Amino acid sequence: MIINANKSSHLDEYLKNNSETSSNEDNEMLENIKVTIEENKEIIEKNRKILELKKQKGATEA
Repeated sequence: MIINANKSSHLDEYLKNNSETSSNEDNEMLENIKVTIEENKEIIEKNRKILELKKQKGATEA
């Protein structure tokens, strides 16, 4: 019985550590996704401004 309890304890510890690692990796991945989304928003806004300037420029030339 002591051996089984010891194995169970090791398994519990492994699962706990593995869970914490997965959670940290998940949080890091989510943070990277958030950063990417913010960067993409900035790029979209810059492109929107460029497009608007081109439209204005085209309207003045016509």
